[in-house]
Amino acid sequence: MNQTPDPLDDLLRWTFAYQEGPTPDERDRARRRLDAAIRREVAANQRRGWMTAAVVAVVVASTAAIWGSLSPSPVMAAMEEVAQAIEAAPIPVTGQEYVFTDATESALGVVPRDGLGRIDYPDQPLAYLLNTRRQSWFGTDGSLQLRTTVQPPEFFRPEDEAAYYAAGLDQVDRVGEIILETFPDAERHPWPTDPAQLDTWIRNAAVTGRGLDSDIEYLEVALDIVSESPAAPDLRSGTLRLIGRLDGIEVVDQTHGTKTFRVQYRLNEVHIDHRFSINSSGYLVAERVTAVDGDQTLGLPAGATTYEMTVADLQITDSLDFP
Repeated sequence: MNQTPDPLDDLLRWTFAYQEGPTPDERDRARRRLDAAIRREVAANQRRGWMTAAVVAVVVASTAAIWGSLSPSPVMAAMEEVAQAIEAAPIPVTGQEYVFTDATESALGVVPRDGLGRIDYPDQPLAYLLNTRRQSWFGTDGSLQLRTTVQPPEFFRPEDEAAYYAAGLDQVDRVGEIILETFPDAERHPWPTDPAQLDTWIRNAAVTGRGLDSDIEYLEVALDIVSESPAAPDLRSGTLRLIGRLDGIEVVDQTHGTKTFRVQYRLNEVHIDHRFSINSSGYLVAERVTAVDGDQTLGLPAGATTYEMTVADLQITDSLDFP
């Protein structure tokens, strides 16, 4: 009986028949063929309206066989290690409970010269770092409570600080206030957990028109999924595996149960160093963006941090009064 060739079977046969080890070009070709095969398989099943457990098993087994035969990059290996740890010991959330996160954030604020009024200041934008502490309670019922404490900002130059307060920007930023917000039915992205579908969703969400490399845009969206969110274990592990396939990322450190990575790129002609850390539960726990050579347009010195975020260990609680 004649059968239509299965691209996944072809890939498996190629893998086990090639005993001497694939060349870099062959590895890249295998990756592309595997990605295409998975996408075709998923699309075909969606058209039929069903996805059987047998098809899922074939895709997973084929994926494991292909990747197992290739030499993974250090980043891919590090992400895979975390992904497997997540799947082996997921954090249980049952009943009416909350996933509690406690984050501190320092983000670059830029005010055009026109927004400063008639104060004495050069004809250029005012740049500063706005500091906040953000505590989040994600409920199993779909609710979300946010408590944001706006802390005093930091400045790159004394004249920037004087201009900030002279223009009353501290009132605009609500410095010193605690802002409590409650969302009974918080909107959540219906991220799929199927690898091919998740990859497509991230790519569609990563189109911003900022002129960045597509992998950088992709990385930012993917990090949002594993940052301060109640993302399920399979979604976190799948997201990390996709991040591991991106180009340009380096492993910086793998000590104390946390893995730190770095990627460098240019944004508006500014050399950016972007570092992020993933803990053993698959959550983004630290992130820092640095303007390596500074930014003359904004008056930023070399090595200026334009964004920094740290998150304390995620905790499970049954109270909105915690901690």
